[in-house]
Amino acid sequence: MTENPFSKLLNPSVQPPAPPGPQPDNPLYRPPTAQPNPGPPQPSSRPRFAQPNHASQPTSAMDPAALRRAAKAADEIAESVGRSAKSFVGPTEAAAKGLAGWQTGAQLTSLVTGWNAALLRLRAEVEYQGDALDKCARNRVWAEAEITARIRRIRAGGS
Repeated sequence: MTENPFSKLLNPSVQPPAPPGPQPDNPLYRPPTAQPNPGPPQPSSRPRFAQPNHASQPTSAMDPAALRRAAKAADEIAESVGRSAKSFVGPTEAAAKGLAGWQTGAQLTSLVTGWNAALLRLRAEVEYQGDALDKCARNRVWAEAEITARIRRIRAGGS
């Protein structure tokens, strides 16, 4: 994984214990049922890769506008994750307080803590990826301009 400011947040060295999963000795536990095999995937009617139109687009298939749209979508997703985290925490904490002293209340508190941390890590990673996409778009535009300028200098007899 590439080191970034969020790498320690996303990959802490000490992991909190995972919430306990279903236990076979629990009378309410039912093992998951096997899902029918849907068979091999069907081919898509869409082409897998968009082919650049060389008459009107640069020679690279990387489209800075598409990268910027993806960065904007990542920012919107990060905001949505943040709102979802807030909307999840409030009602669950209220339920945990209502069940204070019961094991269910303690488990709800543990659930809130775990999910809140996971959603915050997800939001930070999506924000980081959005920033990276925007940087790629800027770098692509810069590189195209720089290469074009260098080729013009070479054609003009300079170096």
